[in-house]
Amino acid sequence: MIKRKIFYTYSHFDPHTKEIVYIGYGSGGRAWNCGSNFSTDRGQPHYQWFDSWFEQGFTPDQMVEILNKGLTASEALEQETALIRKFRPIFNKTIRKTSLKANPEKYYKALNLREQGLSYNKIGKEIGLSTMTTYNCLNNKPISLEIALDE
Repeated sequence: MIKRKIFYTYSHFDPHTKEIVYIGYGSGGRAWNCGSNFSTDRGQPHYQWFDSWFEQGFTPDQMVEILNKGLTASEALEQETALIRKFRPIFNKTIRKTSLKANPEKYYKALNLREQGLSYNKIGKEIGLSTMTTYNCLNNKPISLEIALDE
């Protein structure tokens, strides 16, 4: 089976500050389907954000950047996840977790500790989770819960 490399990762960013507010992946025109005139799965605050810029005369090409192209769907998803972890954009609301014990604060603390080189065991002790829960949380094992980060 040939995997089609038609996907890309993209960002939506503030046209003044260039701060990344959303990371996604898609194909075709997905990155530019913005604002309340489009029926996509973006959240209402994301629609409102775009609409406010449109009212000021900005266009999608002034708020959208293609980051990587020529990807398979799985490559694009993998890169999207890594970019969300790196930039933590305000409109990427959920991080996948495997335990009700892993709240957003613990997740980000664990992520920072891992970036410092700590073991899963040490991270777990630091944030009050088991080693296995810490490992699953940081490695996006099968999903049993999505935690809204901005609610």
